[in-house]
Amino acid sequence: MSAHKNQLYYAALASLLISVNTATVFGQASNPKEKLFESEFVIEEVIVTAQKRSENLQSIPIAVSVFSGDQLEKVGIATAQTLQQMTPSLVFNNTSATAQPYLRGIGTRLSLMGLESSVATYSDDRYISRPSAALLELMDVERVEVLKGPQGTLYGRNATGGAIRVITRDPADEPEAEVSLGIGNFQHRQLSASGTWVVSDQLKSRLTGMVVQRDGYVDNIVPAGEEEFDDKDFQAYRLKTRWQVNEQRSVLLNLEYWRRDDHDHNEVQNLSPTGFDVGTALGGITTADRQKTATQIDDTVVFDELAGQLRFDWGFDDFDLAAITTYSIMEGGAALDVDATNLRSQDVHTTEKTETWSQEIQWMGDIGDQWQWLAGIYYFKQEGRLIIFTDLTDQGLLPPGILVSQGRQSVETNSWAIFGQSTYQINDRWALTFGARWSSEEKDAETKTLPGVFSTVDQVDDFTDDDHWSEFTPKASLEYQAGKGLLYVTYARGFKSGGYNYPAFGNKALEPEILDMLELGCKLDLWEQRLRLNGALFYYDYTDLQVSRAAGGGGLSVALTTENAANAKVKGLEADLEILLSPALSLSTGFSWLDSEYQDYDASARAFRMSLGMSEPGMTDIAFDADGESLLRAPDFAGYLAINYRWQTDAAELPLVLIYSYKDEYNFDFVGHPASSRLTQESYGLVNASLGYKPFNRNWQLRLWGNNLTDKLYFDDIVASSQGIRGSAGAPRTYGVDLTLSF
Repeated sequence: MSAHKNQLYYAALASLLISVNTATVFGQASNPKEKLFESEFVIEEVIVTAQKRSENLQSIPIAVSVFSGDQLEKVGIATAQTLQQMTPSLVFNNTSATAQPYLRGIGTRLSLMGLESSVATYSDDRYISRPSAALLELMDVERVEVLKGPQGTLYGRNATGGAIRVITRDPADEPEAEVSLGIGNFQHRQLSASGTWVVSDQLKSRLTGMVVQRDGYVDNIVPAGEEEFDDKDFQAYRLKTRWQVNEQRSVLLNLEYWRRDDHDHNEVQNLSPTGFDVGTALGGITTADRQKTATQIDDTVVFDELAGQLRFDWGFDDFDLAAITTYSIMEGGAALDVDATNLRSQDVHTTEKTETWSQEIQWMGDIGDQWQWLAGIYYFKQEGRLIIFTDLTDQGLLPPGILVSQGRQSVETNSWAIFGQSTYQINDRWALTFGARWSSEEKDAETKTLPGVFSTVDQVDDFTDDDHWSEFTPKASLEYQAGKGLLYVTYARGFKSGGYNYPAFGNKALEPEILDMLELGCKLDLWEQRLRLNGALFYYDYTDLQVSRAAGGGGLSVALTTENAANAKVKGLEADLEILLSPALSLSTGFSWLDSEYQDYDASARAFRMSLGMSEPGMTDIAFDADGESLLRAPDFAGYLAINYRWQTDAAELPLVLIYSYKDEYNFDFVGHPASSRLTQESYGLVNASLGYKPFNRNWQLRLWGNNLTDKLYFDDIVASSQGIRGSAGAPRTYGVDLTLSF
């Protein structure tokens, strides 16, 4: 980005302050020193909207991890992907610009046009269907809720594994503003600002903006390609306006725009044994240096999205009504070096455009002191198209300049649902909850061959197909309110609709996947509310799960396909513990233990031809019996430990945060031969830390931060393609300082 454009962006962000009342900007801050230890020495109540109404986290029979925006900032969690550092059961991988979240072992690896993730992502009330938009930057966030287990009733669309809900800050009651400037290694620069503009007691707006830029973690040793990879150039803006018409009616309008133009998450390394892969066998060069790559890719990953949400709330005597309309349009493209060498042995370029619209209406109310109820209807429509081009120039299989494509695929999705949930308070101790959702979904797929482009599929005519699925997903919970907390048992069913592989030529539509869960849970506040223990023991029966695996072995073949595996079982135990040791010192920790296995699944795995006694380089498919194998991307154990200490002097408060996050080893893909062992992510731990400085009677603060302080090597993605095995490393050691001004 040019220096001139930098100046424009920073000037635009700084201008956000103009909307704030001048008297407020120059007002004196209150004295936090006097209030630091005034509050009662207990763990604070956490309010969530996991059941679409405001409730105490400790009173609902749902396993959910909740993080406030301030908490996320202190522990260095700035994106949806890094939530996995404090959510042990969450593994959040990515392939280039494609998000791959897995919760309790349930997720989706390949979500090209025609398929979606098994873990639903929401920004406020808007469902985010495309994985390229699910790599969220956590900008001006009120809180994040990670709902675990199938959410088949209230968030029923493709939430087999769970849901990630990002709730952004609403306009404040009074004029306010905040500006934050950050710098760090790798030339990290970040400027963010937010402010509330109070037009009247009824009309208030909040404007937020952020620009993040960073040099690459990885240098390219090939002059013909981009100079750096894993760089960052991101900007986002949000305008949120609330009109409180009267005590019973309100309107909330939320407009968002974001854009990325970089190679963040797009670096690849060749992890194949020397000479076993296609690229090096053809004379290509690669590098084993973590901070180097070798590629001719010379165009960045570019995506932008414009989205809006409009919510009406009406309060009546006997019930409340909410009508929520959302819209988004996203467009962009990415480039990926599949062979991970300087040759154009298999360089992939994608272009995608998606338009979505949804309408939801909710009714909720109480009947006396014993009944709570909620009902709703939901409609979702998406129109999207995807084209993938592959450059095989240096393989010599095609004349120079001829690109390969499997066609342009368009998919239209229409989804309808009705849902409801009711809780009956039997007495002071016991409560019973019933919920259900009926979902109906239809997809129309069309794939067209492209003129002047070589096609790898034996298809002369264009392909069209459509399919329809419907499912009833019930839920039932029995709660017991003990003296120190809540005990519950829950049964729930999750449903993920069927879909189409890319390309859809001649492929039968995938069947839906169904997950039945039985969960025993507890939410306890002990030791005079200074110790909080939330835990869950669960069992999953998973049928027709959609698994992505290797498909085809030739140089022109499809790299991956998704199919319905027969069955899987998951048993697990997870717990989160928070304890206040003193008014200044607190500890939080959590763990997840999983015992997962596929059942009756005859899969395939990729193995190097040379490891099988063949003379040709590259990989081919071999039969693989996955019966009894652990689910992919499902570590047996994961956990974290966080220490929070607020050191106080006469002049300032110095909050210190240390966090250690650990993930046990897991497989990115099936390992069918010892030579393919690099498909296993070895166990690893990350250390983050931050130290703040908040002077009393001042409106500014400093924060020193460092992430992955031990510079641990781990991978966000490892893939076995027909060319060989490639990987994309996670972020190395990063550190910096942030200055925040609050008015």
